[in-house]
Amino acid sequence: MSQTQYPNIVFVFSDQQRYSALGTNGNDVIQTPVLDAMATEGMVYDNMFSNHPLCSPYRAILLTGRYGWQNLVIDNEYRPRKDIPTLPATLRQHGYGTAHVGTFHLGKGPYPEEDRYGLDYLAALHGGGGYFNQSYYQNENGHTFFDGWAPEVETDLAIRFMARYLYICQIVYRMRGRMIPLLCSCRGDHRTGRISNIPMSILYTIWQI
Repeated sequence: MSQTQYPNIVFVFSDQQRYSALGTNGNDVIQTPVLDAMATEGMVYDNMFSNHPLCSPYRAILLTGRYGWQNLVIDNEYRPRKDIPTLPATLRQHGYGTAHVGTFHLGKGPYPEEDRYGLDYLAALHGGGGYFNQSYYQNENGHTFFDGWAPEVETDLAIRFMARYLYICQIVYRMRGRMIPLLCSCRGDHRTGRISNIPMSILYTIWQI
């Protein structure tokens, strides 16, 4: 592996959140303080569109960088092709430890390595109804029940992955400076706006690496 130090990557995917459901975009009802802070300190795209705004197809586009008719996910419940590059697999080739936590919706669990598209760790939500007391597949294992509010559970799983991965790299293999791309796809309760307070603990943890 090259000695070049690449940045850690955290992709916070607030599921089903439209443009208007954000404080920084003028909504004074829904509370999104963490996302508002990210917008203030970063870059905001005000004129951005999805060419396939449906759950599985859009996720497959993010995963592969290809249109649905190319990656073959043209509707929900389809699986992407396995003979094309994916973002996690490409990042892993460059020394990253890759993870996705939360809603996956690209196939059904459990998820052996050949069904994870380059992800070292996949904690995929089983089912999809409700926001509390959900079950997750973790790679080949599960599904396992977790008590509590789903976004908080997913945040804990994400932090555990980072801690475990860094331990393996630094203690077991004596490799330091390894990087992490992490996609956390949280499904907060849209009725309360509570999705807003989840990302900070993930971001705080990644900043300590």
